Amino acid sequence: MQVETPERSRATNPPAALTPDGEAAASVPLGASPAQLGAPPVSWAWLLAVPVVLALFLGGLGRTSLVEPDEGRYADIPSEMLASGDLVTPRLNGVLYFEKPPLYYWLEAAAMRLVGRNETAARLPSALLGLAGLSLAYGLGRSLAGRQAGATAALLAGTAPLYLVLARVNTIDMTASFFLSLTLACFWWSHRRPDAGKRQLLWLATFAAAGLAVMSKGLIGVVLPGGIIAAYVLATWQWRLLRQVPWLAGPLVFLAVAAPWHLVMARRHPSFLWFYFVHEHFLRYATPEAGRWQPAWFFLPVLAVGLLPWSGLVVAAAPLSWKGDPARRRGAFFLALWALVIVAFFSASQSKLATYVLPAVLPLAVLGALALAAAREAERPSALLRWGTAAGALLFALLAAAGLWVALGRVPKLVPPGAAGMATVPLAVAAVSALAGVVAAARGRRRGATALLAVAAACWCGALVLLSPLVGERRSADRLADLLRRRLARGAEVVAFGGFPESLGFYLQRRIPLVSYHGELDWGASQLSQAERRRYFPSTPEFLPRWRSPQPTYLVVKDALLRRMRAEGIEPGPLLGEQGGRLLFANPAAAAAGAAAPPAAGSPP
Repeated sequence: MQVETPERSRATNPPAALTPDGEAAASVPLGASPAQLGAPPVSWAWLLAVPVVLALFLGGLGRTSLVEPDEGRYADIPSEMLASGDLVTPRLNGVLYFEKPPLYYWLEAAAMRLVGRNETAARLPSALLGLAGLSLAYGLGRSLAGRQAGATAALLAGTAPLYLVLARVNTIDMTASFFLSLTLACFWWSHRRPDAGKRQLLWLATFAAAGLAVMSKGLIGVVLPGGIIAAYVLATWQWRLLRQVPWLAGPLVFLAVAAPWHLVMARRHPSFLWFYFVHEHFLRYATPEAGRWQPAWFFLPVLAVGLLPWSGLVVAAAPLSWKGDPARRRGAFFLALWALVIVAFFSASQSKLATYVLPAVLPLAVLGALALAAAREAERPSALLRWGTAAGALLFALLAAAGLWVALGRVPKLVPPGAAGMATVPLAVAAVSALAGVVAAARGRRRGATALLAVAAACWCGALVLLSPLVGERRSADRLADLLRRRLARGAEVVAFGGFPESLGFYLQRRIPLVSYHGELDWGASQLSQAERRRYFPSTPEFLPRWRSPQPTYLVVKDALLRRMRAEGIEPGPLLGEQGGRLLFANPAAAAAGAAAPPAAGSPP
């Protein structure tokens, strides 16, 4: 593939205005007409899109219980920071937890200060940064093909299921994705600016955003943007860009943002540097010790499904990297390289989760918007766009139909009959709209197909929002916490056997001793004194005297571990309740004292 260099583009398409390095100025159209760069006509569709997207991202954030394990974990850590007053050292269930840097915890702690320690506060930072990411998509799309392309890019990203879902859950991924994307967006805007002063400010913003990305999720915050920028400079042979970089001020800004917390932690905890950098970065990436191995192609279906119904647009955008206007060609190439490097980097890792490729969604959404802009300018969509859009719409129609079948209660193991009644209407609309979009795309009616798919995507995303409480019901411990809250008296204890119900500590605002289990807390437990280990991480023989003592004790265990628990000598008392496959028992002392209610569901199996 031949990539357009600045020299070659000047010879064939001299720009109307040039930056000091010969690049087309950001203030002039980059392959778009002035009308396109002006304000698009205000239509009812765009007026409706904004409140719909806001409702999808912010509506009902607190309706769903914290889903385990991630949401419980990432709510408990900032809650413990607030309780202890130590905002520097992350702790989970009372032990040191150095897996991730603290920026996301700080954002959550601030939200909890504002709106209380609840589900809404836990999810609010991700939702707000998800919306902020849409503004980045808008800015990138606008810089390449005008405001309408920018608005389309934001719409495509905002209705991509993978992006929306991760904006509504309490995990670090959206925060890391936003600051990675901000770093790369600032780089793109910086080297396109004709004004030297503004260009330097954008370069400094690039370094600052990289520092915040590091504070979000570690070294990938600088490795990924640095690798993408280096690959772009090398592939386009734009070595003169290196002269624009503020090599002294930039790194100082980066270090001012990223270094202080790491230095303080290294001073406080001598073992921090080895565990945080070696174990959590290099060993987790290069070895399967995290237990998250997946095949190298794992992320391709994740993105194909996660971007529906817009996946076909991404395929149709591929030729934009080597065809068309030179300035837009460079932009499309940069966006494609951005997504490809992220997918390739995580595909090479021995530890894979579907959420890792979230930073690839924004550039792919902008590419999809550029494909639509190119079709609009050509007045006739290409065959690749038509059939790519039709294929994506067909797959999405099948997905929506399958979701409707499940929501109607036809698969009781997933959704009990009647439990998802509210979601049936948007799922039905999504399926019908997507089918209509197939026909419109196949006939070359670009605008009609895009509008139908936008309706289908919004309805599908709305159905996911409506169905999310069912996930929380099955994968949380909030109802068990309610049962315990009514029974806990002074001196009563709550423990878990063979696992860690991570949301339970947050809901009860207390530490949960773990019997015969360390899991992800193994390293933190190893830093405790022997007396603390016996207290909070007892083996079964160490715990048995406490279970048989006069102290009221409540125990949470997965039903799959009940036989093992009994085999190790722990005989459960009355069954108080069950949630998501976890059982809640009281010990004989609690039952004899009348602290336990009569069994709610009979004797345990």
